[in-house]
Amino acid sequence: MPSYLFPFPASRRSTTFWALMFTLLLVGTDSRCFAQDGFTNWESPHVHPLDLTPSEERLLAVNTPDARLEVFDVSTGTPVLIDSIPVGLDPVSVRARTDSEVWVVNHVSDSVSIVDLELGTVVHTLETEDEPADVVFAANGRAFVSCSQANSVLVFDAANRSLVDVVPIAGEDPRALAVSPNGNVIYCAIFESGNASTLVRG
Repeated sequence: MPSYLFPFPASRRSTTFWALMFTLLLVGTDSRCFAQDGFTNWESPHVHPLDLTPSEERLLAVNTPDARLEVFDVSTGTPVLIDSIPVGLDPVSVRARTDSEVWVVNHVSDSVSIVDLELGTVVHTLETEDEPADVVFAANGRAFVSCSQANSVLVFDAANRSLVDVVPIAGEDPRALAVSPNGNVIYCAIFESGNASTLVRG
């Protein structure tokens, strides 16, 4: 390569060349490459992101990217934000156990945040198995938490918050849970089950 292109000492030529090339690359690149149309969403998928308290006066919503529980007053028919409560990472499900006690499932934190709405804070954190997805409450005072990567459902005593059982699930990625009208049977939807389902006795 002709030396007149590099009027610098030989030891600096390589560094200067690549710095120049990088600058030309930036200048010559279409600005549209930097101004993206949207953003890549790395949030965990929602399972049960909204819930009402039993009185139906509070609407609860998980704010997944901000790791918060948003609380709205809906007693007048128009939602009004009244609280924003920090919880664990990537909350994907929320269920109100009472008008003041709310359970939030944190998919990335591998935990459940128990929130006191009157205090506006997390009062207890339950550790779970890998990637919890949902929580429901049975008539016998038990709380059931699906763990999608562990292929299990954890059973907690909702009153004293102790783990009382682990139910293995014969399928990949158990996620959404539901309760029968009498509260005695828990239904567990399995993401990769070949359209099968599992019943868990409450």
